[in-house]
Amino acid sequence: MDREIVKPKMTLVSIDQTKYWDLSEYPEVKKIKAIYLVDKSQHHFLCELTASLWLEYVATDIVYKNLDEVSNERLERIDYEVNRFQETGGEYHHVKSIKNSEKMEVIPIVDATDVLEWRKEFETYEEFFEDYYESLRESGDYWV
Repeated sequence: MDREIVKPKMTLVSIDQTKYWDLSEYPEVKKIKAIYLVDKSQHHFLCELTASLWLEYVATDIVYKNLDEVSNERLERIDYEVNRFQETGGEYHHVKSIKNSEKMEVIPIVDATDVLEWRKEFETYEEFFEDYYESLRESGDYWV
């Protein structure tokens, strides 16, 4: 009997991290957002009735008030400071929080590759997810 492969629903989620930063040290910065990769077809139940999704950290997006007024040296310094404190790995979030949170934003992925065909190339879901994740990180094209 053939096994059925559920089509992955890969997307990115942006979570506002600004409240964790003292922006008086970075007056040029408007917002700091963490970008996570999510497969919305993979629900997890963690000792509760409502489903959660696994969010895998991809990158940090720093939004500037006026990018043209910031020197390259300052951009590099802010990028270094922000990214050195970002945790890699991931975290669980309730499905409802991703759909309804004002602090979370779903971002379409630029790469329109047929994800189901990509998934069929791997024996396990974990191998597929790791390959997709690495491909996304290497491309640098996280969002539209």
